[in-house]
Amino acid sequence: MSNYSVPKKVNESANRPCKVSALFALIFVLSSFLMANKPVVAQTLSLEQALQLAIQYDPLLKGNAHRKDRFNAEAEASSYWANPQVSASVQNLPTDGFAFDQEPMTQFKVGLKQQLPRGDENLYSQKKYQVMADQMSVESQARKAWLKREVTLTWLDWVYATRRIGLLDKEKSLLTQLLDFTDSRYSQGVGAAAQQDILQVRLALLSLDDKYVEAYQQKNEARSALSKWFGAPLDESVSAPLTQSTRDAIEVDAILNDSNLSLSSFLTVIENSEPFSILQHHPEAMLLQIQTQIEAQNVNIAREQTKSQWAFEASYGYRQDAQNGASRADFVSLGV
Repeated sequence: MSNYSVPKKVNESANRPCKVSALFALIFVLSSFLMANKPVVAQTLSLEQALQLAIQYDPLLKGNAHRKDRFNAEAEASSYWANPQVSASVQNLPTDGFAFDQEPMTQFKVGLKQQLPRGDENLYSQKKYQVMADQMSVESQARKAWLKREVTLTWLDWVYATRRIGLLDKEKSLLTQLLDFTDSRYSQGVGAAAQQDILQVRLALLSLDDKYVEAYQQKNEARSALSKWFGAPLDESVSAPLTQSTRDAIEVDAILNDSNLSLSSFLTVIENSEPFSILQHHPEAMLLQIQTQIEAQNVNIAREQTKSQWAFEASYGYRQDAQNGASRADFVSLGV
């Protein structure tokens, strides 16, 4: 009996890893199947998320950011002089032998030229590009304010249509129950139920279908308009919030009113301020002021370009000694 017990234990220990591997494989297959058939959880898109996505993916805001970096780089580059010019040439080389030491006028010349700006042209150019960079910032502020208003109105239309569909569902359920109740009373001859009551309920259900079509059309239009600001269509799992949070209510009120001041306090500020002083802080008014500053710098640059422009030159001419061994001096030239 002992001769057969040892091989049996060896076979059981050898088969144990195979059973464990098969068990893990079965668990992996079941988990994959459950994950694949897992229901998609609907996600709500709040107003704050909609505004963040619209600002994040807006191409004009991205373009303004790149243009601002460009103008800042131009402003920094405008503070420097023009790049110096370096030249190298072989002069007065004889054509009968092309020997460098044949004629005394033959020389190898290296020159350097530095051109100076006209007056304060660089200073005004630097100021101009700095103002243009500020213009991009103001344009971005105006674009963000416009985006917040448009996205908020579109989001409200989407939420309104979604909640209207929910109310229509409740109304349809009540009318269906009323129709069943009225039809039952009419068929049994109970009470004063008449055929006219059934027709009225059916007409109400037919008019409800028209309201459904209108509500779904409004919802799809608002959803498509909202997708325009994100650069891609909204996922089907994204839905409008069915209940309005306090944060969304405050956000909507702040954006639509565009001020934290009450009407009385706003009128007080207007009465105590100079005429049009408040409008000067509007982005559109600030853009007009910035454009005036840019044109003023262009006038200053044009005025500076009428002034004389200076340049410094220096060159060194190397001459090889003569064929008979006579020494030849090199040349140095300076010019303004």
